[in-house]
Amino acid sequence: MLVEVKKKSSKDLCFDIELKALSSDGSFEAYASVFNNIDRDNEIVAPGAFKKTLREHRKAGTMPALLWQHQHDEVIGVIEEAKEDQIGLKIIARLNLETQKGKEAYSLLKQSALKTLSFGFRRIAWEVDEKKGTRTLTELELWEASLVTFPSNPKAQITALKSRLEDGEIPTVREFENFLTAEGFSRKQAIEIINNGYKSFGVMRDAGDDEAMKDVSNALDSLKKSLSK
Repeated sequence: MLVEVKKKSSKDLCFDIELKALSSDGSFEAYASVFNNIDRDNEIVAPGAFKKTLREHRKAGTMPALLWQHQHDEVIGVIEEAKEDQIGLKIIARLNLETQKGKEAYSLLKQSALKTLSFGFRRIAWEVDEKKGTRTLTELELWEASLVTFPSNPKAQITALKSRLEDGEIPTVREFENFLTAEGFSRKQAIEIINNGYKSFGVMRDAGDDEAMKDVSNALDSLKKSLSK
């Protein structure tokens, strides 16, 4: 049963994403939220949830703040563009490389030691599915975006991987490992698949190693099924 709620909530909620791109001037693209995906708090962001707040930001000539680890006194750059598309909330932001924290953030992002972004916002309206135990967020007020250490929404990382594959890019071994663990494999299983399949795909194909190719096929089947969801 769906129960529609029109009530503001002061509790912050964050979604984490994989960075799509990082440029030498500190600019990057990212999906800050993915639509129709259940996060670890059993909450779902519905398409259109950001439309009103984005319209209000454009009217006021503002954007959410770009922060470090949700620290309001650690501004590390600016968000230059934010818009909804068929996937979710996409942003273009730029780190301020003249600040110490901005330089540190850029260095960690480039190293892939830090690569997730979290949006803090206020719930304005939502619907509760009591049977499924989920809450669908239909309207949100954006406050800020922060570079953070720990991701809470693995599906958002998979969405970024989808985007890269659609652009013809080949994921790194680490990205493929993250994909497998997000899909339910243990880290040990993911490493085994990578070592016996993904990394050696070209070599095994040329050598005609049927057993090893079977491992590759299984891994790729899992990848294709997830990317088709």
